[in-house]
Amino acid sequence: MPSKRKTIALIVIVVILITVVILCYTYYSSGNQANISLVDVTLEASDSQAFLSDLMTYKKFKFTITYDIYGGFLPVTCKDFILNVKIEDLNVSSFQISDFQISSGELRNTETVLLDLSDLSYDDLSYIRNKFYDYEEELKVDIEGSATIDAIVFSKRITMSLTKYFMLKTFPSINLVSVNWDRTSAQQGETVDFHVVVSNPYRGSAISETLTVIVREDISWAYDKDVGTYSLSISLDVGQTSDYSDSFTVYKNYNTRGFFLKVYKRGTLIYEMGNYYPPRLSVS
Repeated sequence: MPSKRKTIALIVIVVILITVVILCYTYYSSGNQANISLVDVTLEASDSQAFLSDLMTYKKFKFTITYDIYGGFLPVTCKDFILNVKIEDLNVSSFQISDFQISSGELRNTETVLLDLSDLSYDDLSYIRNKFYDYEEELKVDIEGSATIDAIVFSKRITMSLTKYFMLKTFPSINLVSVNWDRTSAQQGETVDFHVVVSNPYRGSAISETLTVIVREDISWAYDKDVGTYSLSISLDVGQTSDYSDSFTVYKNYNTRGFFLKVYKRGTLIYEMGNYYPPRLSVS
């Protein structure tokens, strides 16, 4: 009889041990699978004026952070979830998200945060403002985070980061690099290409633009006149420089000196070829 009791006790102990091992392994797996990733940041400020007013006058920075939470088989705890905020590579503040449980599956969460920047010096605020203008009213924001995943029998420290560029300019602008003819002179009836080289000055924003190129005849002892209109559809990725071109067939009247180019953006003149040869195209 005692032998039978010992056997039962041993079986119970083994079952308990197996259960503990399974639970420990499951918690370990859940802790290993659990993760957090930053998805997006959105600014409350809608334009450059609102942003600079908040920054320089009210010394506040309001934004919404979106992050995904991934869980394992069993619930685990997220602790010490801290997010550090940089604006134009300058550390401005940090904030902590309250502890929470991570359940199985995937969950998307958002936090709207109002940071108090009153501890920043005037020089720091001016640095951000000047960088903002240096980059054509494009703002760089970095969020760097860390958290502890606690699975009772296992814990790990995770890190995450997200960089976002905000275009707060009402009308993003391309950089006009150069405008020229591919030759300095031509004969009547010849076709000559003109080139408009443009670049994207932004670090995180692709841009599209339509430029209008006008070919004007340079006329001696009379008013110059438009003799060709071209529309260039510009599309540039981050940091990209591209050459856009088209062709014009040269002609000559008795008082034609040559031809020159003017470039317009949204109806505003942004370039006119100098009053000399070259860069103007002479004709013979």
